[in-house]
Amino acid sequence: MKFSALTIISVELILLVIGAYFLRQRGVGISLDLISAAIFIALFTSGFIIWRNERKLTGIELGLIDYLSDLAEASKYSPNIARCVMEMPRGNYGEFNEYVEEMREQIGWGASLEEALENLKGKINSQFVSRVISTVIELNRTGGNVSEVLAYIARNSREAYLLNSEKYSQLSSYAVVVFVSFAVFLLAVAIIDIQFFPTMMRAAGSAPSYAGYLNTSAIPTVKIAFTGMTFVNGIGGGIMAGILRDGKLGRGLIYASILSAVGYIVLLAVGGV
Repeated sequence: MKFSALTIISVELILLVIGAYFLRQRGVGISLDLISAAIFIALFTSGFIIWRNERKLTGIELGLIDYLSDLAEASKYSPNIARCVMEMPRGNYGEFNEYVEEMREQIGWGASLEEALENLKGKINSQFVSRVISTVIELNRTGGNVSEVLAYIARNSREAYLLNSEKYSQLSSYAVVVFVSFAVFLLAVAIIDIQFFPTMMRAAGSAPSYAGYLNTSAIPTVKIAFTGMTFVNGIGGGIMAGILRDGKLGRGLIYASILSAVGYIVLLAVGGV
């Protein structure tokens, strides 16, 4: 069973809220460490599940393209697509293999090609697969040069995938910029925590006459604000970097979990929390 990205994230947020409620009911304080760990777990697990589903879907789409190429070759000798599906030798279509076998079984049990394709379209949540299957169904209805049309669909689909991959390979360099900017932000926060705040505290303690001008009581609040900014930058930057890498949300959530965790660990190390 597959779940959408929104469903996975929503369920995890609900579980976190329920867990926090029960902890409060039992008198357990919710520390910043616990919140950061919950954020990391929620982002990483949802990101991994979504990334795995996205990777499988990509394998299905690429397998469909290969299958269409072989189907186009087989249809040169028989314009009947259903017969070609049944008589084609079994190939290696990766994640799409199981769906090929399902189509064979359904047609073998007496279902029409259109019914088998409609069932297939309903099982795969992909606009690309839906478009391709709808085109093949229409081709089966109207007839014509089946082999040439199937070859055209497979060729153009493959070219579209290559262009998309090339686009994200060029954009991936901008993901490095996101990582570097986050590192610069962390460095700036670390310098403030290590140098500026201690100097401010010492100045207020050694010169009471200036204590009124140096409001050191606001330092803990500023540190909490820096912590929140670290999480916002880490999560936002991680999602953006993932989308720049391959246009997928799953990788972005994994990057977001890593950046937010690294940011929090750095704040712990420099006394910023």
